[in-house]
Amino acid sequence: MILQVVREADPSILQFEFTTRVDPVDGSTKDYFYLNVNREKLRTVAFEGIKKFLAKLHIFKSMGDFDAAKKMFDGYSVVDDEMTRVREIVIANKVPRRINLQPNVFLDSTHPAPYYKGYEETFEGVVQSYTERFSDAFISDVYKEWNRDAKIMRRID
Repeated sequence: MILQVVREADPSILQFEFTTRVDPVDGSTKDYFYLNVNREKLRTVAFEGIKKFLAKLHIFKSMGDFDAAKKMFDGYSVVDDEMTRVREIVIANKVPRRINLQPNVFLDSTHPAPYYKGYEETFEGVVQSYTERFSDAFISDVYKEWNRDAKIMRRID
């Protein structure tokens, strides 16, 4: 919504530049966009636009004027062709969620020095990393808590 407020204040502050590039991985042509920001107008024109928007929002909230607030919100929620194109490009270039995997360093009597152990970057690797990092008693306690909370949190359809 704030993007729309800034664009309403002055469309030249934020401008999308659409282009195509060759993907270095598979050689296909993909659509891309650049967001050009006029930084000189951010602290002046954009700031004033956001200030006016927040003042209107505060007035509607203070007065409890749901109809006017809904009308304003619906106006800012309209998705134009440019934003639809931006959304399509973002979805087409979406990368898979990164798996946050931590290796472990162990020190035990069978090895003379600390040793590093890495894991494969899968969900199974994450689980294996955690189970090897923490003691059996800790994992048992976590499992008991999970079982206790699962009865409360489980969906009943």
